[in-house]
Amino acid sequence: AALTAPLVTLGEGAWPVTGGWSLLGTADAGVGHLSAGASLPCLQDEIQAIASMMEKQAKIVVKPKEVSQEEKQRKAALLAQYANVTDEEEYPFPDPDEQDGSIATAVNIGSEKSLFRNTNVEDVLNARKLERELLRDEFQKKKEQDKLQREKDKLAKQERKEKEKKRTQKGERKR
Repeated sequence: AALTAPLVTLGEGAWPVTGGWSLLGTADAGVGHLSAGASLPCLQDEIQAIASMMEKQAKIVVKPKEVSQEEKQRKAALLAQYANVTDEEEYPFPDPDEQDGSIATAVNIGSEKSLFRNTNVEDVLNARKLERELLRDEFQKKKEQDKLQREKDKLAKQERKEKEKKRTQKGERKR
């Protein structure tokens, strides 16, 4: 059975719902769609209630938020600040072709035009520098420990040789 036109005039999106309900009203009781106690006027009331709810929901309009003049100016200032991003600010790391190797010079950190100071790049650079220093200190400590261990090993080897020498000398004297 094809869907019939809806009983209530609604938008195109509501037609399959109301059409399905109208099909249920015309379906045979033997198909099992209708309960034994349901009647056609009851279904029509349900369809009408659903249609009215859908119309009410369609009428609900969200009111636009009113923005004060101060908020508009603040937003415009922020947009202007971030609209003037230079290539150096956008890409703080130098090209591999550059030979000076100075990352901090490629970053425009102290821009007087900006309202807020972006310290992210500065923080990252400081963290990397600190990490390099810590690694350098750890390497230096390890190097010193290795040197001390080599000296201890050398002394122990020398002592073993001397003991062996004394033992062989004692053995020769006894003969």
